[in-house]
Amino acid sequence: MKNSAGNKLSMANFDIQLANQAEKDIEEICECYEQKKKGLSSYFIHHFEHGLQRITNNPSSFTFVFKNKQLRKFHIRKSPYKVYFLINKNSIEILAIIHSGRSKRFIKKRLS
Repeated sequence: MKNSAGNKLSMANFDIQLANQAEKDIEEICECYEQKKKGLSSYFIHHFEHGLQRITNNPSSFTFVFKNKQLRKFHIRKSPYKVYFLINKNSIEILAIIHSGRSKRFIKKRLS
């Protein structure tokens, strides 16, 4: 998912920037899925990347989080995870990927 410049991907009119924590989240999720069933992490990555394409096509269509007019989220299809992101001028910054079963308190703490 990384290019040679580090943790930045380019899709459509926006660069996708993965925060360090988001990269760690992806690694942990993939490890967990691989422990459950070999190859399951590639299924997750496929749906994650599809979600990134949806974001770059129309980033402002996703819902705000906690009445914050900058932070948005999307649900990764066929998984219990949500991606939390910010829209910047020419980029989208992925802050975290968090299980949807987590409490609002946990999510607020992680994103602050």
